[in-house]
Amino acid sequence: MLTVDSREPWTTADYPKLRYPSSSIRLLHIHPGSGKRRVECTMETFLFANKPHYDALSYTWGDMRWKTSVTVNGKMMDITENLYNALLSIRLPEETRTVWVDQICIDQTNIEEKSSQVPLMTFIYSRASNVLIWLG
Repeated sequence: MLTVDSREPWTTADYPKLRYPSSSIRLLHIHPGSGKRRVECTMETFLFANKPHYDALSYTWGDMRWKTSVTVNGKMMDITENLYNALLSIRLPEETRTVWVDQICIDQTNIEEKSSQVPLMTFIYSRASNVLIWLG
């Protein structure tokens, strides 16, 4: 039996708003899972002043032609296959893992947002509880 995924595709409008782009970030909550089961996540915005606990993921984007999708806030977001494999690898089997990952947490189509968030990357990595490195 063929099943069709009825979830809507992710759009720029679906990103949780960054009210204070120079002092806040979006974090991704990777829901528990194991094996090749689809990666399901939620994303929300946090102020740095609230000292959120998260891990930061360092990885290479990989070939932009090879894409797959994850579920974020109930919608399908396209990401590179390399990032998908990293998320599968770091996902915990029985608890949620909160991470910051640039490809997902920064709206890559929004030049203004990228201009405010990319300069914060050193700070974002330095504030992380752990920095996870994915070599593929």
